[in-house]
Amino acid sequence: MLEENKIKYSDCAAMHYTTRNHIYGPPNLDAANLLSLFSIIKENFSECLCETLMQKLDDGSEKLLNFVISTQNMKNLYKNFNDVVLIDSTYKTNRFRMPLLVVAGINEEAKTFIIGFAALKSEEECNVNWALNKIFLFLEQKPKIICTDQCPTLKKVVSNILPHSIHLWCGWHINQNIIKRLGPIRKLFTIFANI
Repeated sequence: MLEENKIKYSDCAAMHYTTRNHIYGPPNLDAANLLSLFSIIKENFSECLCETLMQKLDDGSEKLLNFVISTQNMKNLYKNFNDVVLIDSTYKTNRFRMPLLVVAGINEEAKTFIIGFAALKSEEECNVNWALNKIFLFLEQKPKIICTDQCPTLKKVVSNILPHSIHLWCGWHINQNIIKRLGPIRKLFTIFANI
C-alpha cells in the first residue's frame, strides 16, 4: 500500500520544474528580461553603470555571460569614502549558479556600503577583469587599499588594474587560517588568544 503512494522521481522532478517555471518564469527569458530592465534603467537613469557582456552563438543569437551594475548614489558614496574597498564573491549561491562579485566600501562609521556588483559566468580572470575594469572606470578613482580573500584570480586582476592600490588579505580569512593552522595551541600566544 505504501509503495503505491510514493511519488516517482521523474514525477517529482516534473512538478518541481513546473512550479519553478510558474514562480520564476521560463529560464530562457531571464536574460531577455534582464536586458529589458537594463534598457529601462539606461533610459531613465543614464548616469548608472548597467553593462552586459554577450557571446555570439553559431546560430546568430547571443548568450548573456556577465553583467555589472553600479549607480550614481554608489559612486557618490565612493567619492566620499574611497580609502578602503572590499572585494569578494559568492560561489554559485544563486539559482543561475553564477558567482556574484561584490565591491563594497567602508564609511566613517565603519559600516560597509555597496559600490557595485557583477554576476559572472565564472571566476576566470577574463570575467573578473572585465567586471572590475567596468566598475573602476565608472567610479573614476582608484582606492588606496583593497581587501580580498586569498583568491589567486583576484590577486592577479587587482595587481593588473589597480597597481598603485595596497592589496591586503581580509582579516576574517586570516583569522580562519590561524584557527585552522594553530588549532588549540593558539591559546598559548596572547596575540591569538581571543580568536
